[in-house]
Amino acid sequence: MIGVIDTGVDYNHQDLVGNIWTNPGEIAGDGIDNDGNGYIDDIRGWDFAYNDNNPSDVNGHGTHVSGTIAGKGNNGVGVTGVAWNAKIMPLKFLNDQGSGSTSNAILAINYATAKGVKLTNNSWGGGGYSQALYDAINAAGQAGALFIAAAGNDAKNTDTSPSYPASYNLANIISVASTTRTDALSSFSNYGLTSVDLGAPGSEIYSTTPNNTYSTYSGTSMASPHVAGAAALLWSQNPTWTAQQVKDALMNTGDPLASLAGKTVSGKRLNVFNALAAANLPSVTVSVSPATVQEDGTTNLVYTFTRTNLNLSSPLTVNFGASGIANAAPVGSDPADYTVLTGSAVTFNPTTKLGTVAFAANATTATVVVDPIADTIAEIANETVALTVNSGTGYIGGSPGTATGTIVSEETLPIFSNPNPITIPDSGSSTPYPSTINVSGLSGNINSLKVTLTNLSHTWPDDIDVLLVGPTGTKALLMSDVGGSGDVSNVTLTFDPTATSSLPDEGLITSGSYKATDVGTGDIFNAPAPGGPYGTDFSVFNNTNPNGTWSLYVIDDAGGDVGTIAGGWSLNIGTGAATKSISIAKTTDGNEAGSVSSVFTLTRTGDLSSALTVNYTLAGTATPGVDYTGTTPSSVTFAALSPTATITLPTKDDLLSDPSETIISKITAPAGYTISGPDTATATILDNDGNSSSNNLVGTSFADALAGVGGNDTLSGLEGDDTLDGGANNDNLTGGLGKDNLTGGTGLDTLNYNSLGESLLSGFDVIQSYSGTGASLDRINAPGSIAAITLTASKGTATALTEAAIQLVLTNAAFAANTAAAFKVTGQSGTFIALNNGVAGFQAPSDAIIQLSGYNIAAARPVVVI
Repeated sequence: MIGVIDTGVDYNHQDLVGNIWTNPGEIAGDGIDNDGNGYIDDIRGWDFAYNDNNPSDVNGHGTHVSGTIAGKGNNGVGVTGVAWNAKIMPLKFLNDQGSGSTSNAILAINYATAKGVKLTNNSWGGGGYSQALYDAINAAGQAGALFIAAAGNDAKNTDTSPSYPASYNLANIISVASTTRTDALSSFSNYGLTSVDLGAPGSEIYSTTPNNTYSTYSGTSMASPHVAGAAALLWSQNPTWTAQQVKDALMNTGDPLASLAGKTVSGKRLNVFNALAAANLPSVTVSVSPATVQEDGTTNLVYTFTRTNLNLSSPLTVNFGASGIANAAPVGSDPADYTVLTGSAVTFNPTTKLGTVAFAANATTATVVVDPIADTIAEIANETVALTVNSGTGYIGGSPGTATGTIVSEETLPIFSNPNPITIPDSGSSTPYPSTINVSGLSGNINSLKVTLTNLSHTWPDDIDVLLVGPTGTKALLMSDVGGSGDVSNVTLTFDPTATSSLPDEGLITSGSYKATDVGTGDIFNAPAPGGPYGTDFSVFNNTNPNGTWSLYVIDDAGGDVGTIAGGWSLNIGTGAATKSISIAKTTDGNEAGSVSSVFTLTRTGDLSSALTVNYTLAGTATPGVDYTGTTPSSVTFAALSPTATITLPTKDDLLSDPSETIISKITAPAGYTISGPDTATATILDNDGNSSSNNLVGTSFADALAGVGGNDTLSGLEGDDTLDGGANNDNLTGGLGKDNLTGGTGLDTLNYNSLGESLLSGFDVIQSYSGTGASLDRINAPGSIAAITLTASKGTATALTEAAIQLVLTNAAFAANTAAAFKVTGQSGTFIALNNGVAGFQAPSDAIIQLSGYNIAAARPVVVI
């Protein structure tokens, strides 16, 4: 029996009527609460939305869900549910519009728990964290029930932005994401590596709707009932199983999907057949004893893998993986912390942290031994080794599937603390502000750091922002805008860059280790705190001096709520010899126009106290001195105290039509330094000249040279004195502002200017939209011929050309509106075109004078300028 907590169910639907639960303890219509549960005549469940005994469905959502779970099979109509003979208990808490209250949801859950229901489907969500709702679901779990929940339809990561009830951290919840018919994650589906368990089909699902109809819906609401139906089938096949065994079987037997890897706990999509088939397979669990050993290795961690089932006669190989704080292999200068003892029954790769353990025939247990390695390195905390049963052939993972052992470090890091309480007001800076810790006596530079806030309480933790500033001024946020409105009381938070979880955006904050978490942006801390921007990366403290004053700045950025860090705060600092390294990265790709240079940034770690020179060479398809300004080999120097240096290579323009070219910069490590990452970086010079195809070339606000070749090209010079050459075929050239040189080339070309209407010149080239003033004289190179237009204007002789003089001649000659004139100027070579834009005479702001070359206009009448 499955409780459908939803909008109700059309219990008279032809595909559901035979599978609706009837209360055996109630007599219909007698007006008496026969079963004594507080609900009179609750024959088919209860309507908590309207507080009556008729949980019928007007909305359709609950009926659709019910058909997926338990639509009647083999009846010749409609659909068949996953568990086609299961019984549905209608529990309506959402009204006919699909809205409901948390209090009514709790009543529905409690009703199901009281009736001994082992499965409920919960295709609903919304609202913040509710302790009462958490308690109701937990009580159902304590009674042995599974709570199948839709993950939500906000396309968000619920690891950081929880969606309740699916995101409650309870073992009896299965949170379900939606997949498509192509096994992709549905575009709307929520996801979460730690908060969403598995996927199931939820896009375009056809199922029952009220009044004997059928409809196609999409949502995680449609995915959840597939899992609920599968759980019902599996439990009916294995009635003695616990809720945890059912959950484990469903999650371990699904089909692995790339779309769910890293997006769900299992990384799998539900496979009902596999789950049913796996019921006859042995279930493998793991435990560890002793669970805590010393680093000296006198006692080992012993992990026992146990298989349970009747089918134990054959040998079995089980896959496992290792995780935890302890290193299985060296990491940089940090050595391995343990070895796995291998042999004929155990294999292990310390690099991948994957291994196998073999059960002998008829054996119920197999062991893996972890031997700690003693070292002299001080660790921030004791180290852990967790072994987990991974999926494989011939078995399923059981519960517990992970066992964690602890290696107690013999060298502990010093703890520096300030136990004095920090008072957080309803708005503004804390008291004290800042709270400080003085660190002294440590040698070397920082290589690890943890920060602990002890006994934090606040009635609205989303208001709190906490900033840590080191002795050298380096800063990082610990927490900002996390936790929503859920009250926190005396929680202890350790901020550790090796932690696996971040603080929640919304929902209850509990004590534990977390990565520094910043959900909001634009945090502002009052003076004397340093200004932003602020990050959460603790690596900024690496290789800095730990000695000096550390400051903790705490602010409340909204009114109405107060808090305290009653136990103050502390620092765990690990130190070692500074790691001296350099790295290189491309910062900017250049462009051929020369307005943007190619830039490489070098970064160094370690001692920053003095200048440092780094040698480099240049290679690639671009040629130094031809395509860009630079020499090879060369060098760049870090200034004292600077962690970065830049190589800037200005580019050079040409009219060559070639592919974009590359500059490869390769660095050489100075003495005593290593190279972090690749020793080369590549920048690309983006070509601005055309090729044999059609091109769209755009210049800059500088003087550009743009050249097309054989295609129909569009060239835009923008501002600056540009040279544009269209080349062959039909091109479109726009000079823009400035004195430009435009060559149309062969073909029917269009040469563009701002705000002047088209003036057709003998059907060859079109000149349009000129925005010039009298001070702007553009040159157009366009080979060909043009018919002369007679202009009578003679004012004597001249030996020099001035634009103002030509304008005067044209104005005095009553240059006709909307006409073009071709003319020569005594004492000047070439031919000139005048374009008029609507008003007789020459107006400098709107009319154009253009000097032509390459035309044969022998009949042009001369204009003599005086």
